[in-house]
Amino acid sequence: QESSKQRFARIRRANGKMKRGLIQIEVKDAAGATVMLTEKEAVNDALLARNELHLQEPNFTPFGMLGDLYPLVDPANPNNQVDALLQGTAVLPESRANDTEVQQWVQHLQSKSLNELQLSMSSEDFVRYFSRRKEGTASSPSGRHYGHMKVAATMENSVVRDTLLQVAATAVVTRRPLDRWL
Repeated sequence: QESSKQRFARIRRANGKMKRGLIQIEVKDAAGATVMLTEKEAVNDALLARNELHLQEPNFTPFGMLGDLYPLVDPANPNNQVDALLQGTAVLPESRANDTEVQQWVQHLQSKSLNELQLSMSSEDFVRYFSRRKEGTASSPSGRHYGHMKVAATMENSVVRDTLLQVAATAVVTRRPLDRWL
């Protein structure tokens, strides 16, 4: 982690202070060729399209909403196995019984006592917290800023906020932060 901090510090020093917004972006066109977008609307549309897909990535993990193990953790499923997963007595489907990645994730989940930490943060808490932050505030050693969180805080539909909160809580419980947080 220290080497990551040092690497990002060197990049920041080399780039100097950058306070302007994104003015250009490279994307692939329909034929697969790289195209440079410089018009504000085109850049905005490309970023929205990219972020829409990016924010849905957690749904495709094994325990994500579209993953095959989601019924085990689905709060709306009366037969979910959340308690059994935490106690180590859950029965995984045969297709995942020997999946080492899933087994490691479950072991990390079991190693954390939920009583040690208050993990509940509501969508309203999210809005209250991020609406008061400056957009340029760095959220990690990588120097990423709160801009995307401020946008999520202003959205009428809370799905993005709720997903971010669920991902963050899972990362804390499993003691496995996302690589982009480091």
